[in-house]
Amino acid sequence: MTKPAVDWSSLRNDVHHLGWSRAAVRAVYYRLQHIADVRLYRLLVLLPETLEQRLLHTPLPYPCREIGYHELSQLAQDPANSLQRSRLDTALARGDVCVGIINDDHLANQGWYTRNRTVVDPPVSVGFDPGYLYMYAGYTRPEYRGRNLHALGLAQALELLRQRDCLGFVTIAEHVNYASRRAARRVGFRDVGLALRVGLGLRRIWHIGGTSAYGFNLRYDSNEGAAA
Repeated sequence: MTKPAVDWSSLRNDVHHLGWSRAAVRAVYYRLQHIADVRLYRLLVLLPETLEQRLLHTPLPYPCREIGYHELSQLAQDPANSLQRSRLDTALARGDVCVGIINDDHLANQGWYTRNRTVVDPPVSVGFDPGYLYMYAGYTRPEYRGRNLHALGLAQALELLRQRDCLGFVTIAEHVNYASRRAARRVGFRDVGLALRVGLGLRRIWHIGGTSAYGFNLRYDSNEGAAA
């Protein structure tokens, strides 16, 4: 059966939550994605001076800390903690760091940080200035959502990792992922540029804006790093 040109159910849902203009942008974007493997990424940076400072002064409901291999291995036994053992082993073997908020044996929230080139949207990987850490795989267990743990965990992770000569965090988000971008802005992430990807036979990526200041470079490379 031929896929319909427009997913009307998704369009109605987007109109309800985003308004007509953003809903229309998403509809066109996903159609281009389907036809020509087009992606538009926002490149984001979080610095100590742009971090929303109130997050550092908000009491944490549970301890937040770097989590080592042994403890992560134990937590991985509970599927609700969203820790795949193979992915966990790969990430830790290459020196990635997990900072998490823990309530007993529940990994309430987690975020991963790396200095390595990382696959972000297979087969595309991202590189960046090694003075920064790429933040990926942020996750909050469903029963802990709605408590701002993701933002609180990010703030604590930045305070912890800047003591190891980390200048800040970098990450990417698809342009039409409005909820993710809004959440990032509330923490203190700032847009520094764009990357446009076109697949099919072309397989090209163009960088737009102030990406060079942070060493951002996306490329087609299916064999590098762990997927974000």
